[in-house]
Amino acid sequence: MDFSDIIGQLDDLNQQVETLLAGFTEKQLNWRPVPGKWSMLECVSHLVQTGRAYLPKISRALDSAGPQVPGEQKGISIRWLVIPLLRWMEPPYRLKIPTVPIFTPAGNILPDQVGRDFVEMNQSLSGQVNRARSLNLRGIRVFSPYSRWVRFNPLEIGVFLSAHERRHLWQAQQVSTMPGFPGDI
Repeated sequence: MDFSDIIGQLDDLNQQVETLLAGFTEKQLNWRPVPGKWSMLECVSHLVQTGRAYLPKISRALDSAGPQVPGEQKGISIRWLVIPLLRWMEPPYRLKIPTVPIFTPAGNILPDQVGRDFVEMNQSLSGQVNRARSLNLRGIRVFSPYSRWVRFNPLEIGVFLSAHERRHLWQAQQVSTMPGFPGDI
């Protein structure tokens, strides 16, 4: 896994969101299976909120990095401590992790707006990932907005956010299979 892989995954996720939003009506996209469970649009909105919270932290971390030392970029890797978190994040997820209020989406979201916001946020994230390629990333850490105790190196944060997006897009797709999901309107 390298930075090019992450950029490719983010591009694929943009396509998945566009396909999801084009395949359902606004009513279907905002439908909740039960009170307290997220609609398809709330899943996507959560991803936008999360990405927007991480972007300035990623930017600040990269600002503190020096120029890349030729041949040393290969030294950055995913730490063994992070691997279980990444496995838990991938769909179909085996561990449900509650979100904190700052990442809880509001209801009745407009599909066009959340779609544009998602693609814009992912393009910004791709830009930061691309920027990281030219920097010396040894010792650079991105602190989670979720907890100050959670920190990632730049490669890990790219892999984590891609997995997080796959997780919630899978969750969004599952909504359409729930009993009571409204038919075409």
